[in-house]
Amino acid sequence: MADDHSIVVEGLKYLLSKHDNIEIIATASNGLSVVDISEKSNPDIIIMDLKMPALDGIAAAERILHRNPSIRIIALSANITSVTFHRGLKAGISAFVDKESVFGEIVTAINEVSNGNVYHCLRVR
Repeated sequence: MADDHSIVVEGLKYLLSKHDNIEIIATASNGLSVVDISEKSNPDIIIMDLKMPALDGIAAAERILHRNPSIRIIALSANITSVTFHRGLKAGISAFVDKESVFGEIVTAINEVSNGNVYHCLRVR
């Protein structure tokens, strides 16, 4: 999981820890760190913000998926514009969830991408 706001990371970690089928293996606060962590830990899914320091989420997704296309990426952002959405799709991002969505949407996105599907919350469809 990667987001430059620690309250978002800690809140999601707490809420996701209540789901037996979800394990948080690492967190990052910038795009370069999430790329590095993904190479070392080989996660199934990465949840990351699109707007982060050092390297934005779309550029990080491109690097991660270039090295390991089996990783599924969920973009979690407060500002998913049409341009951002299309850039993210082109980069290979599997799901888009707006930060204003209810918590259940992130769980739905996790379940959908773990089953090989794509997911876009209602706010970005």
